[in-house]
Amino acid sequence: RWGRQISHSILQVESERDNGERSYERIRAMGENGTPDIIILFIGINDNVSGVKTSDFEAGYKTMIDRTMEVYPNAYILLATFYYSHYHIREASHAQYSEETRLAYNEVIRDLAKEYQVGLVELADIWEAGVSPTALDAGSTGYLGDNLHPSDKGMKKLSEYFVADIKKYFGL
Repeated sequence: RWGRQISHSILQVESERDNGERSYERIRAMGENGTPDIIILFIGINDNVSGVKTSDFEAGYKTMIDRTMEVYPNAYILLATFYYSHYHIREASHAQYSEETRLAYNEVIRDLAKEYQVGLVELADIWEAGVSPTALDAGSTGYLGDNLHPSDKGMKKLSEYFVADIKKYFGL
């Protein structure tokens, strides 16, 4: 049974660090349909767009992991790296997305997976693994609904990677 998706960014975690009740509410909300056995932390795409420094991203991600482990100590936690997006080539965008930041964030996520001894889903090369660049185009025909966030089709593709890693972990 699939649980609930909680949208969260590291920037939100950072701004709530002193008064973290809001992020705790979001974490607790994952259990509204029952205590989760598996939690996938795939957060921070908007932080890249917002220009969050890598050091702040890391601190916020640690806070999110710590709080998630506190609320759900028996859950298997997976962290997920970020896939390539051509969002950064949008000329009229006010966003600060950069490929360099995406790669730096991915290194942070990999390091944290090792530090916390949790699972890691490598999405960094998902689109390069047999998905043509034109398949990324925004809209219902592409994997990315807005050239950054996954469309329904993109979420289905991501879920295949999540399920494969979960099966591998549990030996299925």
